[in-house]
Amino acid sequence: MDHGVEAPHLRLLSGKPATGRILVAARRERDRVLLEISDDGKGMDPEKLRAAAVAAGALSQAAASALTDREAFLLACLPGVSTAEQVTELSGRGVGMDAVKRAVEALGGALEAESARGAGTRWILRLPLTVAVQPVLLVDVGGEVLGLPIVKVHGAAQVEVAQLERSQGTPVLPYDGKLVPVRDLAELLGFTVPAKAATRSVVVADGDGARIGLAVDALLGQHEAVLKPLARPLDLVMGLSAVTVLGNGRPVFILDVQRLVAA
Repeated sequence: MDHGVEAPHLRLLSGKPATGRILVAARRERDRVLLEISDDGKGMDPEKLRAAAVAAGALSQAAASALTDREAFLLACLPGVSTAEQVTELSGRGVGMDAVKRAVEALGGALEAESARGAGTRWILRLPLTVAVQPVLLVDVGGEVLGLPIVKVHGAAQVEVAQLERSQGTPVLPYDGKLVPVRDLAELLGFTVPAKAATRSVVVADGDGARIGLAVDALLGQHEAVLKPLARPLDLVMGLSAVTVLGNGRPVFILDVQRLVAA
């Protein structure tokens, strides 16, 4: 968008609306999910991409000349290769599409590009259905955002934990005809947090062999998350099962409640 869609006055001169249009579409095709991002901008110039790749030392002149235009479009994914006339905070450094291509291929997918001069560009991300996409409940715990798999959540309630009855010193919440022990999620995670509000949100989830109530500061809603496994050393941290990234770029850990309670 930053340098692929023309400035309003240039769009008007070429007979286009002053405002550019970017479309995002997703569909299933057999065992793949296709994510398409297209614009009605100026399109990509394969000759400029070939020249930029040669100038960056990514390809020899002979190798660049041998590429088809469709193959040349993917030169935009090489590190350091960009046709932007000006480097901004958003683009021009030759790192954005490189990161996209690596992320797609890490998931076992493929990246394709189609473009026509003056008509726009379409990027196609072909992703396998085996990518773990799960709904998670986002919660606020001491200012941190954490996720709980929805499949493990039975419900939630707003309660004054201090007013709950206790069993062997532990608060219990009447839920679905049973008494569910309530634990403070911040304490389970070892967070040091300021004084808590009298009324808390309690999430009832599957614990270590039985249901458990987890007291949190706030419920932030449901989110469809692409879950990524944790690498060392994070996979050794008890109670963490995966990580996802929100639309604003914020990483969020997904909790394994059963392991967390058992620890």
